[in-house]
Amino acid sequence: MIRNLIILFAVIAIYSCKNSQKDSQHPVEKKLENSESVNKRVSTLFQIEMKQNYVLSEEDEELFFSALPNNFSEFESFYGIRYQLKDGRKLFLSSSYHYNTLVPNLFYVDKKLITKKLIQISINGYYAEDKQISSMDFDSISSLSNLFDATAEFQRSIQLYFASNVAITCQIINELSSDKILSFWTFYFDGPHPDNYQKDFEELQRRYEEYDPRIANLMKQSYEKLLSEHNGHGH
Repeated sequence: MIRNLIILFAVIAIYSCKNSQKDSQHPVEKKLENSESVNKRVSTLFQIEMKQNYVLSEEDEELFFSALPNNFSEFESFYGIRYQLKDGRKLFLSSSYHYNTLVPNLFYVDKKLITKKLIQISINGYYAEDKQISSMDFDSISSLSNLFDATAEFQRSIQLYFASNVAITCQIINELSSDKILSFWTFYFDGPHPDNYQKDFEELQRRYEEYDPRIANLMKQSYEKLLSEHNGHGH
């Protein structure tokens, strides 16, 4: 039974990719170039999900981590698509399971690699807000709604992660340009009411100030810009 399911999921991405080309109303632009690699990664993520483990083996950790999106464009493409199985069922990848359950429990993957990947996904990210969807079909509305949820879940996961992993974050983020650091912090605090993060911001800035005043200052610039912009959005 498990073997059949694994084989079934192995063809999900290929089938979905072909269908998505026919759907011009799909809310997520397909920006992934190497479709064969993407198909394999999506299939791997579904296989990991099927096991429903909270703690992964060393082999599964490496497979899972390598399959995760590497930037925000990939994130949108991975979690904004309902993948169709051969038996007719349609499923989304679970952002919550990936980033709120598995990533915090990674043991064998180097902490620096985890930190770097979460930062890279966050750069150029934005909080997904409601758009005019009345003209979309059911599948498009459902896909867009799932992407909204996936983005919010990922954002919450990085807020928790980077609040408690300050030293290693400063080490990794210092390798980036100021523009990319600003983009990272903008996504971190982005939302309909960034003023709700005021106390969180003050404590977070205090923590980062102790390790790297430059990063703390860029955090402040990003947050103040969000507060000053209309509706609190920086995009």
